[in-house]
Amino acid sequence: MNILKSVSDLFAATASNLYDTMTSHSGNAGFKIPDYQRSYDWSEEKVRRLLEDCFNGFYYLSSNQSETPFTFLGTIILVAENSSEPNFDGASLLVVDGQQRLTTLSLLSCALIEILIENSSDLSDIDGDLKIWLTAELDFQREVLYQCVIGQLLGRGSTHPFPRIVRDGDERARSTRDSEYRSHIAKALMNFSKYYSEERDEFDIDFLKNQVDGDRLLKNYNYIKDQLRKFLYSGSSEDSDLECEPLSNSDFKKASVRQLFDKDKVITNDSARERMIAQLSSSDQTSGIFRCILFSSYLTKAVVLTRVETDDENAAFDIFDALNTTGEPLTALETFKPKVIQYENSLEGYKGSESEAQFDRIEKYLDKVYPSSEEKQKETKEILVSSALYQNGYKLPFDLSSQRNYLRLKFEAISDNEGSRLKRRFVASIADVAEYRFKYWKKEQIGSLASVHSSAIADTLMLCCSFISSMNTSLSIPIIARYWSQYNKDGNEAEFLEVVKALTAFIILRRSVTGNTGGIDSELRKLMQKEPSVGGKPLCAGLENENALLSSADFKAELRSYLTKNSKINVKCKNDWIAKAQFMPLASYSRPLCRMLLLAASHQSLPVPGEEGLLTKQKTRKTEELNFLNYRYWISEKYSTVEHVAPDSESGSGWDSDIYRRPYTKNTVGNLVLLPQKENSSVGNSSWRKKRIFYSALTAKTQGSLETAFTQAKKEGISFGKKTEKLLEEGDRLHLLDHIESVSSWTEETIKRRTENLLELAWDELSDWLDY
Repeated sequence: MNILKSVSDLFAATASNLYDTMTSHSGNAGFKIPDYQRSYDWSEEKVRRLLEDCFNGFYYLSSNQSETPFTFLGTIILVAENSSEPNFDGASLLVVDGQQRLTTLSLLSCALIEILIENSSDLSDIDGDLKIWLTAELDFQREVLYQCVIGQLLGRGSTHPFPRIVRDGDERARSTRDSEYRSHIAKALMNFSKYYSEERDEFDIDFLKNQVDGDRLLKNYNYIKDQLRKFLYSGSSEDSDLECEPLSNSDFKKASVRQLFDKDKVITNDSARERMIAQLSSSDQTSGIFRCILFSSYLTKAVVLTRVETDDENAAFDIFDALNTTGEPLTALETFKPKVIQYENSLEGYKGSESEAQFDRIEKYLDKVYPSSEEKQKETKEILVSSALYQNGYKLPFDLSSQRNYLRLKFEAISDNEGSRLKRRFVASIADVAEYRFKYWKKEQIGSLASVHSSAIADTLMLCCSFISSMNTSLSIPIIARYWSQYNKDGNEAEFLEVVKALTAFIILRRSVTGNTGGIDSELRKLMQKEPSVGGKPLCAGLENENALLSSADFKAELRSYLTKNSKINVKCKNDWIAKAQFMPLASYSRPLCRMLLLAASHQSLPVPGEEGLLTKQKTRKTEELNFLNYRYWISEKYSTVEHVAPDSESGSGWDSDIYRRPYTKNTVGNLVLLPQKENSSVGNSSWRKKRIFYSALTAKTQGSLETAFTQAKKEGISFGKKTEKLLEEGDRLHLLDHIESVSSWTEETIKRRTENLLELAWDELSDWLDY
């Protein structure tokens, strides 16, 4: 007897679109999540990536490719079961791998139906053949999406709905009496079935709120629906956090997009159909609902899953293990390089070409820092996101498929009117971004700029670059890289520094009044994409015609306009900025921002005689001892940590209770100092009486002054401990704290006055960088 099955008997693998996957087995597919599988727990980030994958495939319809670009979402592994659901006449398919994707796609389908229903009134103001057609399209797509999440069984002469996805413990059956749904996903889908089939006003999903394992379903569903409204229905990427481009109205009439029409044949007159499509392309009245209809068609037709089915659960796990040990795929640059080689070989050969030199430059920086394939993949994606903005202001997502498509399509789209110059410039721009990221973004490399730039600018340049990197403002990369490329051509490093300082000041001033990013990424992206208000071209390089860069003066003017003309920011002068920043709990938002503000305020400043805790820059002589705004202090241990003077939480150590009356006071800059890590840890949540003596010891100018501080501590019954005393005896004097130990009592009013004082001094130092 032959005990070995043939491979074809062991499992079957089928690539099929979402609709065919969900309605397989003659429409009776039912997916069951086994109890050993974890609950649905996809993060918002993973859901965002899935949406970006789908929306980018949808967008690439407008590239006029001969075939619809599919979105491949990987493999799901299923085991066909025959007896686990005795009252279920459908095909019970145990999900060994893929439940997170299947569940998310089901949520997406439900959210799309809701969006289509909510906005169906958009069709009420149109009439004639256009209304007939769009109504037919809308009804058809709603029904197709519904079938993806809800199946139908025959029972007692009528159909009975069942959720496509359930978990172990749920009972699907051909009647309500025999059905029982305990899991959150099954209950949610059945509630959706009632909402849809009974035309209820609302979809009841809020029952998941605050439920163990249910909250994530609810949050992701609401997130998906919110992104559909912001991105898909509105047709704009500005309010959405998705890294992709929307399909525009003008794309509706393209042949590749028209593959998604399902019911346009209800209009038998070809010329009438063409007129209606032209009308849709030129009008905003129905563009939102029509874009949703088209995406619904794309989702069910062109989003592809590879479905592996077997009746042997052991084989299913073997397949699962094999698919998860195949290693990191090739990066987008690695798959792009052969196309460049092919192009160069069609000319004079790749060997010795400019393109070879550029790829050598890219690989030099990638291989030097990222030995593992996983790290290299991540860095390559970061480089390409910045490169797309650098090249043509394109908002490229992180998913591998979209990045491969982008490189191929943009490279092929560049005309050959000027020989190979433009295509080679495209490759060179990627190399420029890769080199810039390595030298000016990687914290461990920034210090080496001292040997690259003149001593006149190196320190300030390193300080600014290190700060921007610490703030993780990655949208700065394509902006500064453009000016860096220009500096490499003309050698004007003073102009380059002015741009870097201006962007640094903009980030500091902007973030100081919003705390969080608050739309700054959109503004930085806008610099690359839009014509500036001061005139000229966007900062992106351009693919066909190279855009001239703004001068540093115009660049500063454009950044100032973002601060003065944005109604949410509205900073026209020093007083405007201080009025907003003084109430911001900046310590809870960004420690690097607080460090920079404190260093800028203390730079070349001295204590104000008779004014406890205040500083002034007036009539001070510049001295190296007061030179705090430099790269050496930024990276040194001496002032490395941000310390709350009054503790972050009310400690009961005699602190003014008014400090904790308002939630922001304790986190404003007036309650912060900079200390080394060890000193920060040793002082902890002590009272002001103890901290004041501690600060006087840290600022002691002589050994005698230090002994006096120790003596005073003992008189007041304060013990520092041997380790702390050793730190104070061996550590450097912290002259940045000279103005602190003079404060007799630390109160809410002290913090308020010091906040205003520090912000005023920081503005005086930094506003010049923006020519305010």
